[in-house]
Amino acid sequence: MLKFFKMAILGLFISLNASAQQPYLMFIDKAGNRVDNKILANSYMVIKKFDDSAWMVKEFDMRDTILSSAFYKDEKLSIPTGKYISYEKRTPLNGFDIQGDTLNHVKASGYFLNGKKTGEWYEFLNGKKQYLKTYKDDIANGLSQTFEPTTGAVLLEGNYVNGKKSGEWRMKTPEGAELYTDTYKKGKMISHVNAVSDFKSAVMPFDLYTYLKRKAPLFKTPDHAGTLVLNLKISEKGIVTDVKVDQTVDIDFDELLVKAFMESPKWKPAEYKGEKIESTYRFTINIVDMVRIVDIMN
Repeated sequence: MLKFFKMAILGLFISLNASAQQPYLMFIDKAGNRVDNKILANSYMVIKKFDDSAWMVKEFDMRDTILSSAFYKDEKLSIPTGKYISYEKRTPLNGFDIQGDTLNHVKASGYFLNGKKTGEWYEFLNGKKQYLKTYKDDIANGLSQTFEPTTGAVLLEGNYVNGKKSGEWRMKTPEGAELYTDTYKKGKMISHVNAVSDFKSAVMPFDLYTYLKRKAPLFKTPDHAGTLVLNLKISEKGIVTDVKVDQTVDIDFDELLVKAFMESPKWKPAEYKGEKIESTYRFTINIVDMVRIVDIMN
């Protein structure tokens, strides 16, 4: 009896493996069309058929870096179903130090059901959660969240009903202090309650351009357009304790700004309900091409 049971298991194992065919390649050009000539390809897919309703597809660029991973239920690969992941290459950032090549991070992930988004879908920045949106039959239904990219704290939270904002949407600081609450009905805002009076953001006590010119007489903005995004951590005593580069514009310029903020005079610290607190401060600098204008926005 035991021998028969082992034979049955072995037969099942052989049967399952026989049903999965060997993977094959498909080359894709920039327009997303299939091409037979590898030289014309911009990427390639590794396709593996499991049965008549399951194809696993992984797409790579021509340097073998993965771009996406997905499952399909049809041979034409037109009906995604199951787990989907897309990737993007990002420069590794540690403060202002940029070293090595690039890292591949998850850009988005979620599930398809019969070609339509379903359940929770996440978008990422540098491998960290940035947005969450919940779907049903390809339409936003359920929880939606926006995350602070450094700490992962929820900044904005609310719900969708049939693709439209519904109920209360709350905006908070990275520390969890509530800024305001908007109430929606069928996508239209019907009320706005501002709680910002309880929270006061940290204040930079100097003019940045003048400070940089004094600190670095040869300071100049990059010759090309771009946006530098920094995340500063400021203590309850007004000291800048950490600076992270979320989006780079120029290595030398990034380094200059990070160093300047780390050595800057004390800030006026953030306050919540009259008490000084540790806070984060998101700093964005837009560089306009050719004209060399620095537009500083909080």
